[in-house]
Amino acid sequence: MEYITKKGTKIIYSVGGTNCHIDNSAEIKDDEDKRDFIDFLLELDSRFKARSSMSYEREWKAHNILYKHNFKVESTKATDLDLNEYWWRRVGYFLICLFCEE
Repeated sequence: MEYITKKGTKIIYSVGGTNCHIDNSAEIKDDEDKRDFIDFLLELDSRFKARSSMSYEREWKAHNILYKHNFKVESTKATDLDLNEYWWRRVGYFLICLFCEE
């Protein structure tokens, strides 16, 4: 499916099971575009309210940072925003975003 942000950025995504897969997440650099999509996602499926929008944004940014640094490119060029992400991964996303720029 496609979502067009308020700024006109196209985000290609699919929702299934317990995650939202964002196919072109590495191309989306603008924080406002990310927040716009995450707000849409929270309205689309209330199950995603299990985590904060900031937590999802950090996960997305961390994937982009890892992709930018050529770390596991095949798995970091897209992002899966998981409902029940492990706590230790969420801590990792926080630390990556704290010490690295997107």
